[in-house]
Amino acid sequence: MLKISKRINRNLITMLICVIAAVGLWGYVAFVENPDMTKWVNNVPITISGEDTLNEKGFSIQSMSHTTIDVKVKAKRSQMQYLSADTITVTADVSRINRTGSAVVNVTVSLPSSTNASVAERKRSEVTFTIENLIDREFDITVNISAEPADGYSIHRYELDVPRTVTATAAESVISSIAEVLTTPIDLSSATANVVYPVTLTAYDANDNEVSDVTFDVSTVNVTFELYKTATVPVELSFSTKNPLLDVSYSPTEVEITGPVSTIDATESILTEDIDALSASDGTTLSAKLSVPSELALTSGQSSSVTVTFTAIEDENEEST
Repeated sequence: MLKISKRINRNLITMLICVIAAVGLWGYVAFVENPDMTKWVNNVPITISGEDTLNEKGFSIQSMSHTTIDVKVKAKRSQMQYLSADTITVTADVSRINRTGSAVVNVTVSLPSSTNASVAERKRSEVTFTIENLIDREFDITVNISAEPADGYSIHRYELDVPRTVTATAAESVISSIAEVLTTPIDLSSATANVVYPVTLTAYDANDNEVSDVTFDVSTVNVTFELYKTATVPVELSFSTKNPLLDVSYSPTEVEITGPVSTIDATESILTEDIDALSASDGTTLSAKLSVPSELALTSGQSSSVTVTFTAIEDENEEST
């Protein structure tokens, strides 16, 4: 039994020495020798260059056959970790395209200079672009109000700091798909005074889908909203002359008015035009027009006058008799 135990211990020691040797050899090969390796880097995005030059010629990219390629790179084992779709640059230069239709452009691949890596192989080394004429067209700007003002407030009018049309520039097929140009949504639900909203513009097709690859001759638009406020205020009678022996009643005693927020807030009541009541007697009824300030207005359905009724004041002495 003792001999068997010693033999097992010797075998374990031998196996351990072999493992250590193998690990050491692997480490030597991997980090001392640092051999060359290859690997595929998939889905490297294609960057387009020279598009400004293409646009200056009056052309635009309508589509491209693919937007990524796969690249096989060769580098030292220790440098492979630095090669990925984020660090490899693939470029297609469209600046030399001089006509509409299909155009085939070879791509260039740039690797990080710090790796001393090289391109061993690549799939789809060229891109086919569909080129169209670049078109300008004017569109009306539609102000997109996503939420109206709260109860008691309304939009009287709004103004843009640019003309109400905008020039859109895009490929011919893109321009023809545009149905309208809207501002970004404007929420007026919390507005209680005149307000200015800076907005951007977006093109949409007839199905309310956003149309991309469109540029406008203005980047932002300021929309100024003038709000009106609605309030109910009392009516006050105004007399040029008055008979002290007569009591007065009138209807309506209050009216609903609308106008600029600041003016409404400063208005405590609405007066009638001056009433000459010197010749009035018991039972006299007359109509008095309301004197509404020019910047204010009565809301729809409101009468522009009040009915005034005079009644005799009873004599206290006669009443006691």
